[in-house]
Amino acid sequence: MDRWYMKWPLLSFILDLDFHAIGQVRRDTALYGMPVLTGKRGRPAKYGLKYTPERVEELKETVEELWLYGKKQKIHYRSVQCLARFLKGRLVKVVWTQFEDSVGNLGKSRLLLSTDLALSAREIILRIWL
Repeated sequence: MDRWYMKWPLLSFILDLDFHAIGQVRRDTALYGMPVLTGKRGRPAKYGLKYTPERVEELKETVEELWLYGKKQKIHYRSVQCLARFLKGRLVKVVWTQFEDSVGNLGKSRLLLSTDLALSAREIILRIWL
């Protein structure tokens, strides 16, 4: 399923049917790394460190020219597998993207999410905007 601005009520129905979803989510979506097992007593942590804008900036950036919206577009993106809180801790693949205009200025950041972990960041981008 391909959907812009996905939310839990829609996704829970789709995921219950064993389908995968790819779409855009809000940029402020709560995303977390895998929890670190401490070996201490008590309930284990459900989430690891939160992906803040500063932490996202530390991820490796890839720049590619892709055929999107009927023309060659230069796109900057970063990708990681993480836990989505609005999906009750489900492991997902997320891609932060920014288009570059002809002058070299970067556009607004967009956050793409896929429940199919086998897809690469490039494949997620192409499936959304092709």
